[in-house]
Amino acid sequence: METVDNLLNTFFNGTKNGIFRIGESLIILPEPSSACRILFGKDIENVSIIDLLFNTTEHNCTESNQSIKTEITVAREALEFCFLKEEAFPAAHKILPGIIFINNKSISIKYHSPHTDHCGFKSMFIEAIDVTEYEQIKKRYKSESARNNIIFKIALDKHGFFTFVQDLNRILLETKLIVEGPKIERDTLVSVMRTIHTIKGNASFFSLCEVAESAHLMEDYIIDIIDSALIFQFSVVKELNDKLDNIFSALHLSLEMISDFISREEIMTNHSVYQISEYDLETILDTIEDNITGDEKLAVINIITELKLQPVKMTLRRLKQNAMIIAAHMRKKVSPVFSISLNFPPDMNYLKTLVDSFTHIIKNSLDHGIEYPDERVKNGKPETGILKIEIRDTFINGMLHYIFVFSDDGRGIDTKKLKQAAIASRRYKQEEIDSFSIERLNELIFTEGLTTKTTANHISGRGVGMAATLKTVEQFSGEIKVKSQPGKGTEITIIIPYEC
Repeated sequence: METVDNLLNTFFNGTKNGIFRIGESLIILPEPSSACRILFGKDIENVSIIDLLFNTTEHNCTESNQSIKTEITVAREALEFCFLKEEAFPAAHKILPGIIFINNKSISIKYHSPHTDHCGFKSMFIEAIDVTEYEQIKKRYKSESARNNIIFKIALDKHGFFTFVQDLNRILLETKLIVEGPKIERDTLVSVMRTIHTIKGNASFFSLCEVAESAHLMEDYIIDIIDSALIFQFSVVKELNDKLDNIFSALHLSLEMISDFISREEIMTNHSVYQISEYDLETILDTIEDNITGDEKLAVINIITELKLQPVKMTLRRLKQNAMIIAAHMRKKVSPVFSISLNFPPDMNYLKTLVDSFTHIIKNSLDHGIEYPDERVKNGKPETGILKIEIRDTFINGMLHYIFVFSDDGRGIDTKKLKQAAIASRRYKQEEIDSFSIERLNELIFTEGLTTKTTANHISGRGVGMAATLKTVEQFSGEIKVKSQPGKGTEITIIIPYEC
């Protein structure tokens, strides 16, 4: 037996990778390969594998680092289970740490299935590989890719990016003032959650992934504590402020990443963009009518009319890009189609918060409505779904109104799932839901916190987005209508009064 061990040790010591064994006690057995000392910077013989993996000791884990304590517990139980039932190894080893960081090195840890020798002794071989250079290259590539994505979005819509960053900075400061008190009420917290949810969606559109991720984590936290007595504790106020600081930091790091392309000062001042009021454009048109004749007059009027439509077209272009990005992320195919029929182009600055909320409708359509390509083909549809956005104006009771219509050719609203979700939420009783008309059932998609998804992701699943859209529409004294046909699609119409 000693001869076999010596042969193994000779082989192990001839490799650059660290190779060692642990027993059922999870202690590293004698004679790990010589590369282990170089990799870990110390002798690891008789060291607990848990201490090595987490670069700590279990008794040092206190309440202040509860998450690490939980990870350690999970890792210990997974390793013990591997020894207890060897058939459990394929699943159990996947939850163990795959890369650890020690002495400024990234070390990949590869676990091998436990084996039993002829004496009945069980052990597990573990391989440690220095992947520091690989991880650094991967990190640089990820950073460069993120930078290029942001620059690409700026190239597509420079003014839109500038406006978003300026608004985000202002909104975060305003939100900080809201949550700075000694305690925070539930309604205020709900409002903050809607704001953060919208930030997350719009940050994703501009490829500000770190901002979106930080917003997602803050949203997670609010979801966890919104209906508990914890919201009245000072610690919650502090945590909310910390998470807002994280969003600020993520924004700062993102802007720093592209600072050689465009400076923060230029983004925040945006002095190169000029705005002209609709009144001034109309004055120019009147002047042209009175002083220019013939073809020149027609040409200038056409240019100014087109100029008035530019903010609308830019908005539609932004919504289209958003739809394409979300669809690609979900591995779905979609063809956004737009229709503009405006006699009186609106002031898009006035409607900005409304337009921002349209992101939620698009995400909802792509996540819940448009099917995956194979599902569409199976149901006799083209594999590419249609998402149509229409903007038009009309007069209702002598007052100008703008109408925004979002329609898709997807699954339609699953009213059966909506009923189940509504009852499960305890907001409605079975007999009450059964009395609802189809129209009333469809309107449940605007209920705060109500969702038919079992898990939330970065796209949807919290029951926040559509509720935020309804709230915004109501702030403009507008109304929102829903029509849906199972297997055919859904149409959402928003009607906004507009005082000229």
